[in-house]
Amino acid sequence: MPSFLWFDNSALDLTARQYGGLAIIVGAALAAQIIYLALSTFFIRTHNSPERRRFWRKERRRLDGVVFGTFIAVAILTGVRFLDLDVDLEDTVNVAARVLGAVCAGLLLLRGIAIVGNYLLDKAALTETRLDDQLIPLVRQTANVFVVLVGALFVLSNLDVDVGALIAGLGIGGLAVALAAQDTIKNLLGGITVLADRPFQVGDWIVVGDVEGTVEKVGFRSMRVRTFKDSLITVPNGQLTDHVVDNMGVRAFRRYDTTLRLPLSSTPDQVQAFCEGVRALLHANERVRQDYFFCEFERIGESTIEILLYCFFAAPDWGTELRAKHILNLDILRLADSLGLRLATPASTVQLDGWLGGAKPATTIPRERLARAIESLSEPGRAGQAAHSSLTHGFEPDTAAAGFNKGDSQEG
Repeated sequence: MPSFLWFDNSALDLTARQYGGLAIIVGAALAAQIIYLALSTFFIRTHNSPERRRFWRKERRRLDGVVFGTFIAVAILTGVRFLDLDVDLEDTVNVAARVLGAVCAGLLLLRGIAIVGNYLLDKAALTETRLDDQLIPLVRQTANVFVVLVGALFVLSNLDVDVGALIAGLGIGGLAVALAAQDTIKNLLGGITVLADRPFQVGDWIVVGDVEGTVEKVGFRSMRVRTFKDSLITVPNGQLTDHVVDNMGVRAFRRYDTTLRLPLSSTPDQVQAFCEGVRALLHANERVRQDYFFCEFERIGESTIEILLYCFFAAPDWGTELRAKHILNLDILRLADSLGLRLATPASTVQLDGWLGGAKPATTIPRERLARAIESLSEPGRAGQAAHSSLTHGFEPDTAAAGFNKGDSQEG
């Protein structure tokens, strides 16, 4: 047989026409790969900054083989029907091409999910809320699991595995597992509720039942809370559906509610001056909410005059709140001292003034002097210590960092 007639006969069960068809299929995949490389290179060069170009070139090189495998699978599935192959061989080639296409498509989807997830994480870092920083990785992991499961079922179905029977068997087994894992399913549903309703975010101070602390991590099954004792508590998400979640971290203002007691021997002018002086202190304090505070003579108790102090501090954290209370309480003590008053002890305490319990005579202060004492509190840094100058150096917190103004002040 002449050598040039070799392709007229079958070789490896394929004819020359079939070999030519395979060459066309491979050539079409190569042509598609070349066009893809050219277009992707042009797009990367013209639509991205130099830094982004390096990123996308690296990603493209990582996916070149996967994309070429996808083109091969598509070309085979499209062209093998025209080769007139043996039925069994054509079925085998089609199964192999579908499996190859499914694997390559799954890898492309997984890489796409990773790229989109990283992009969303960068955007989430620019937002004020921190819950999305936890939500995005969870959604990405869920999407990865979904892609892998769907891809595995597709591959198994092409390998002549009875997927329906497999799913039915898994369903029966899953029912038994679900009955034994009701708490786990409840926790998963609770996690979905948390991510959907967003009652708190990472870093918030919350109270859930007997648990109080700062949220460190939120997952689908549980969340982690760092208590003020520095212990770490894992709270199942199912508890969030059974308890009220008190989010202390979203408070714009923190309430201060207390009762100030003056002796019954205080004169009406002194009581009025004291209330007006406290209001002046509240008005001069930059941390106090100015549109809603009260200082009123509430009632006459059994042994004291009771004055209600009700206000709110603009404090982002507990430390700042304590500092604001500290300064305001010092101001109130200075005010009482300037008015010739002394805050009274609780009603259950018996205090002996003078010799053998004899009461000291009440000191009468002229109204003009009382008025001058109150006026001196109207601006921070004068008689009032809203600006708060310390007695010593090195033992006071950084009041500027806490939001207070530093300034010299003198007592009236």
